[in-house]
Amino acid sequence: MVNTDMRDNKGFTLLEVMLSLAIISISLMVIIQSFSQAISAQAVLTNYTKAIFLFEKKIFELKTSGLNRTETQGRFLAPFEQFSWQIKSERTNFSDLAKVDLTIEWPQQGRLKNLRVSTIMEK
Repeated sequence: MVNTDMRDNKGFTLLEVMLSLAIISISLMVIIQSFSQAISAQAVLTNYTKAIFLFEKKIFELKTSGLNRTETQGRFLAPFEQFSWQIKSERTNFSDLAKVDLTIEWPQQGRLKNLRVSTIMEK
């Protein structure tokens, strides 16, 4: 005689297998999306770090050459050629000081990003 009692069958039902596959698929999609966002954020932060380095470089150039230079904008040399800079200076109430606005710009993900810093320098 054949035993037709289903309680003795070992294993998973099709519904249990499909449900576990759905949970695993959703989990993997969330993990992959998190990695993608982390990589994108890392690229943005790398360019901000480069911009801060270039800002310090340009401020050093201004301190050594003075504010009376003729260039007020330009591009950095390789390997930073995607970065451009612009300088605006204004007089202050003190004859030997000037307010300097330095902007570093670069393209990122189809948009123009910038770092703008103001400082006070000797003329």
